[in-house]
Amino acid sequence: AIQSGTTGITIATTNGTMALTTGSGALNIGTDAAKTITIGSTTGATALVQRVGTGSYSLDGVGGSNYNVGASTTTGSITIGGTSQTGGTNITTNTGTITIGNSGTSHSVFIGSGGAGTIAVGNALTNGSVLIGQSLSSGTITIGGVSQTGTISIAPSTAGQNVKIAGGSGTGSSVTIANGSTAPSISIGGSSTSGQVNIGNAAGSSSITLSAGSGEV
Repeated sequence: AIQSGTTGITIATTNGTMALTTGSGALNIGTDAAKTITIGSTTGATALVQRVGTGSYSLDGVGGSNYNVGASTTTGSITIGGTSQTGGTNITTNTGTITIGNSGTSHSVFIGSGGAGTIAVGNALTNGSVLIGQSLSSGTITIGGVSQTGTISIAPSTAGQNVKIAGGSGTGSSVTIANGSTAPSISIGGSSTSGQVNIGNAAGSSSITLSAGSGEV
């Protein structure tokens, strides 16, 4: 055993490698009392390598612990997960908030930007809200691709529900449906067996314009 009082112990090598081995025994560092443990430095090209085998890797603390990963990074990269990984990557919280890309500077956030996977947002929610671009004032929200041939479904529920498009109280709103298509087929209430389809209103100077070519109206 190597022991010391309050004066501490310094073990140094001169540009050589220091090896601390225990065979199959456990290696414990600083497990006896509360303290700060520093491994590595930010000097020059200093590198820190951590490896684990099939025994798994655990980074954990107590209920009130805070974790900072890459807090001082400005131009470097942070990678979590492998490019050939087949297992899951979970970021979870109980009642807390998960924030991604919350910096005040302009940047891009890409989720599922490669491959042909499925991206589910709020897919398991039975109650709650899904908000997209709620704070935007002059930005653009695009759903679907410019070369997409698949189907985009909005509110496909078989239960009764309300779907509002441009339902705000602002003036001057413009709603365009299939305006760029050369031969669109537009159906409103086409499969309904009962109910009403209301277009327009009787307020103020409201008007409705229906136009058609040789197919008539």
